[in-house]
Amino acid sequence: MGYMSKQWLNRGRGIRDKSHRVDAVSVSCASCGTVWLKEKGIRVEFRARKGNGEYQELLLSETEINDSLRVLIRYASVDMREKVMLTLMRELSDRKLLRLLALDLRKRRLRLPRQS
Repeated sequence: MGYMSKQWLNRGRGIRDKSHRVDAVSVSCASCGTVWLKEKGIRVEFRARKGNGEYQELLLSETEINDSLRVLIRYASVDMREKVMLTLMRELSDRKLLRLLALDLRKRRLRLPRQS
């Protein structure tokens, strides 16, 4: 269950001081399906649906997805992060995969405490 505000916030740029409340919604996500969305550069659509069937959509371009992904991955479960990592690793060539693993191992070695 997610939550969504019922109005645009900061519309009055501080002039109006109206409170807002949130409604419980179920959130789904899918790749865009229509030609129009693809022509506009939209790659993903989030839909927040209330119990009575009303819904709002959030449409994201590749740039917006990239900007959001770091935060989404950070708060995803370990299981989901592992699944994402495996999916991404399968898309890499062997050469790129080995290069990334070597880079990560170097960074990890630099972080290790020195043995006296």
